[in-house]
Amino acid sequence: MAVGYGTQKLEHLTGSIAVINPEEIKDLATGDLSSALSGMVPGLSVSGGLTRPGTAATLSIRQAEASRSLTTTYDTDESPLYIIDDFEATQDQFNNLNPNEVESISVLKDAAASVYGVRAAQGVILVRTKRGQIGAPKISYQGQFGFTDQIKKVKMLNAYDYGVLWNATRMAESTGDTEINTSNDLFQYEELQAMKNLNYNLLDDEWKMGFTQRHSVNISGGTEKARYFGSISYYDQDGNLGNLDYNRWNYRAGMDTKIGEWFSATLQLSGTYSNKTGALSKVGGSNQETDYNMLLTNPRYIPASIDGRPLLRYGVSNSYKANAQRYNYEAAYNSGNYSKQTAQNMQIGLSLEHDFGWTGILRGLKMSVRYAKTLDNSNSNEVSTDYTLYRMIERGSAGLGLSHGHLYTGSDINLDPDNFEAVVIKSGSTDGLGSSYLRRHMISANRYQLNFITSYARDFGLHSVSGLFTIEKAEREEEYVWGNVLDPYAFHDGQSQSATGTQTTEFGRSESGILSYAGRINYSYDDKYLFEFLIRADASTVFAPENYWGVFPSVSAG
Repeated sequence: MAVGYGTQKLEHLTGSIAVINPEEIKDLATGDLSSALSGMVPGLSVSGGLTRPGTAATLSIRQAEASRSLTTTYDTDESPLYIIDDFEATQDQFNNLNPNEVESISVLKDAAASVYGVRAAQGVILVRTKRGQIGAPKISYQGQFGFTDQIKKVKMLNAYDYGVLWNATRMAESTGDTEINTSNDLFQYEELQAMKNLNYNLLDDEWKMGFTQRHSVNISGGTEKARYFGSISYYDQDGNLGNLDYNRWNYRAGMDTKIGEWFSATLQLSGTYSNKTGALSKVGGSNQETDYNMLLTNPRYIPASIDGRPLLRYGVSNSYKANAQRYNYEAAYNSGNYSKQTAQNMQIGLSLEHDFGWTGILRGLKMSVRYAKTLDNSNSNEVSTDYTLYRMIERGSAGLGLSHGHLYTGSDINLDPDNFEAVVIKSGSTDGLGSSYLRRHMISANRYQLNFITSYARDFGLHSVSGLFTIEKAEREEEYVWGNVLDPYAFHDGQSQSATGTQTTEFGRSESGILSYAGRINYSYDDKYLFEFLIRADASTVFAPENYWGVFPSVSAG
């Protein structure tokens, strides 16, 4: 079984480790690996995911929580440590893995994770990818098609019930010193009767079925001297609203070779490329689910537009009350505004191992060196331009001829252009009144990890002894550039030259590094009585020099 920096016999384990068989999840219709693990392991919590295209779930082990006091909340990373093929990985790298290229997934909890020191305070997700097998070349393909849709829709008040409830609520407020104008503040009887025939269901009008597809091709084979494995996969998911779309390419290739009888080498290359697009609209709140909630809760007597003019959601009062009233899905998604995000990741790993089995006294001893280099690049582009919404100054009153009617239909509706007040909306601000802009954010990171590992495992009759010692060094460099320019032309091409406003640029760079020493000793008698001692010392540059080092021991028995 895969454990930290190696393997152990299942019957010799004393720590809490759960193993997931990829065969159980490879056919699940999910775009990220975290979502596929829901309900698979006791103590592993899966939250989020399965929502918008490109939105991954998050994992936590033993329901880890951030530290809290009565006066302060400290934001800490509750995510487990991700290890893929013995090298530290990001959560995105884990989520982007295709189940068809995964050999095993182990969840290390509590003391079982202590071999990774302070970084494993929230547990470890340990992944082994597939390797080549001896034999003739084997090529396999797996394809999957699916769709996403609502199973059940939330039931909302129809237009008539909304009007009745509104009147009752407003009348209940007219107590004490508070008075209301029964003509202006309440729906009239004729209006309520007309509302029985109104049902502007904007969510149904805009909702569509989304489609997903996934394709994967694997090839493997080899001889006693060399084995190889290669995989390439593609995933695509459409959204249910607007022009949301997410697609991703994965690739992985590896070779295991024997250099003589006691030397072996491994070379592996892997990476991903993803692209996520969608309309940009933050009006009413920055939460990306704003459009769904606004469409769902739109009162059924208010249409999206009238006479070709997209409407403000001013409701009964016909005056501005909250930012959400400036939201109009139809106008926002037809404005040409967009948000695009791309991400690229590539990792190359190399390992060399020497087995001392050729000597009698050192049989069971192995020494290896492992090195991995990872490059990450991501960028996002946002375009926020102006669009116009309209407030209908005088509205219909179901034939009553009142200037303070509440409806957008009826024989007395006034469609004269002078009856519409234009309001310019900026889609990139929550109140719709900020500034239009072109924005770009780029992040580039590279890191490496180097390990020197000495391991020993040997049986002496009923006694089994094994041990491990490793020196690990890792460094990371990250740079970012953020640029923003205001007031783009109506005919912009998304480039900074097609805007005339103030330009702002920010940039930054950071470096960090760790150095670690870890040792583990295991003893078993007759596969019944088990003992493990582990100690790790970590030094990290994210702390002050006097606090660089921390020591983490662990003892377990069974």
